[in-house]
Amino acid sequence: MEYFIARTLWQALENNDLAPWNKCLLSESSEILEFFGEHWKINSNSILQNRLWDWVQGSKIGDQQNIAAANAITILNYGGLAFVGEYGDLGGVKISGANLKYALLDHACLRRADLREVDLSYSFLRGADLRQADLQTTQFSDRLNSNFK
Repeated sequence: MEYFIARTLWQALENNDLAPWNKCLLSESSEILEFFGEHWKINSNSILQNRLWDWVQGSKIGDQQNIAAANAITILNYGGLAFVGEYGDLGGVKISGANLKYALLDHACLRRADLREVDLSYSFLRGADLRQADLQTTQFSDRLNSNFK
């Protein structure tokens, strides 16, 4: 079942169809994420990467694609994209529920970003701008969590 969902998502990405991506969070199904992620590592290209990035950036202007944006950034992170330089502009994105575990976010702009329920465990956040970001229920590494309490 998970394989077929991942395949449907891949086809939707190739066709620039946001709707299936906006239904449920990939971070809630590790099996779907693994199937899709493995396919991504073999078959990704700059066009598909830019499409996912556009979906993430599109979350800044409305609430219609927030789940798709969270899923897109989860896949980009799973594929090893470093969120630095042009990909470090995450100010104002709405990616609640995304999985950014182990993400490279050094000097990223996350100002005013909706990071509720985002998993930032073991992420690299050196110099990241988190001012006015919504960090309610954001998951950090245990060491960082104790510093925020």
